[in-house]
Amino acid sequence: MKKYISSNRISITFYTLFIVGTFDHKMSFPRSNTEAQKSFLALCELLDPHFEEGNYCELYICWVGDEKEERNKELDQIINLNNFDINNIQIYEKTLLVIKK
Repeated sequence: MKKYISSNRISITFYTLFIVGTFDHKMSFPRSNTEAQKSFLALCELLDPHFEEGNYCELYICWVGDEKEERNKELDQIINLNNFDINNIQIYEKTLLVIKK
């Protein structure tokens, strides 16, 4: 994973997508899932020092070109940087992910 940090902007390039379908991604692709978890943990570690208590960011997860398609609201998640278990997180396409502190 590459990290780019400046005073005004934080961006991350994920080499492994943390997007799954309706099947059990952890069982079907254990290596990919482990790499995706490492990428997500790196994102959280990158965001944590820039957030004060109560701050959050929103990430909409989708493929390029799918931005206007209907969101899977029932799969949206809120992840608290202070308290989460990476093994309980699965990120699905066309969902909103809120990462807060």
